[in-house]
Amino acid sequence: MSRRAITLARFATAAATPGGKIRVMDPRSGSDSASGDGKQQRVLEQSPVPIVVVDAAMRVIDCNEAAARLAGSPRERIVGLHLDEMMARAGALGRARDLEQQIERSQRMEALGQLAASIAHDFNNLLTVIAVEVESLREGLGENAPLSSEVEAIRKATNGAAALTRQLLAFGARQVLRQRRIDLNELVTETVRMVERLLGKSVEVVTRLEPRLPPILGDPGQLEQVLVNLAVNARDAMPDGGVLTITTERAFVSGDPPALPDGEYVVLTVADTGHGMDESVRRRMFDAFFTTKLPGRGTGLGLSTVRGIVERAGGAIAVASEPGRGTRFRIHLPRAP
Repeated sequence: MSRRAITLARFATAAATPGGKIRVMDPRSGSDSASGDGKQQRVLEQSPVPIVVVDAAMRVIDCNEAAARLAGSPRERIVGLHLDEMMARAGALGRARDLEQQIERSQRMEALGQLAASIAHDFNNLLTVIAVEVESLREGLGENAPLSSEVEAIRKATNGAAALTRQLLAFGARQVLRQRRIDLNELVTETVRMVERLLGKSVEVVTRLEPRLPPILGDPGQLEQVLVNLAVNARDAMPDGGVLTITTERAFVSGDPPALPDGEYVVLTVADTGHGMDESVRRRMFDAFFTTKLPGRGTGLGLSTVRGIVERAGGAIAVASEPGRGTRFRIHLPRAP
């Protein structure tokens, strides 16, 4: 659909007739109706749909307040404009509002990232001390000591807290990157062995890895975290079991995704057969601390961390999901030079 068609769909268009009536086309229903002088003003003022009345030359002769707000100008300044010019004003105002919202969101995310990274850095220092002392206790007690199970529980809890700390550091872009050339197929194979234990027997993991894949440049630990986070999300979306499919392939980008420069990329796809997401969830799924999980089941940092890691690696992530039809994440990563 063209830009003009998209813009016009936001308005109800109307035309004045020689008999003093206007014909209004409602974009929501696709129906039109004729109104005489008595109804004309009520149609204009009461409708929540922006309505523009034009003459035979497509010049605006009247409009309602909803149309004026959409165009960003008082009604008296709109009258006399050509319909195309009014459409252009409405489109420019909408783009400006979108840009303003993006800037505000970016500023909020930056502030959250700085706060998260600061807390995680201090917390990580404390965890390091705890981890060292726990290892000393394990070595001193031995495997069959009376308190060995309690010490092991502390060690596991410390490791879990350390994993959360890594997520916070990655979200705040403060984690040290250890970039090197990576065979993505090898990384996927090794990570799958680990996540299969996390997923349980009810989730089947299927891998389809393109042979002779070119290497990528990245931090192996962070890319492993991307896979683990997406796999855990998939598991939670399939409480009754399902299939998790991980594929790799090479692709040449030329304008799609638009955020990436043209060139050759390695594509990682993670798809599940879970309950999927509706539009309201898809819009917010990468927001920090946003989660649909029950209290205590999720931090809301998993997907925001995934996106941060992918973008810092020079890549892009896209998602396709519908309720009842599962979710598919598609990640483009640039090949190593």
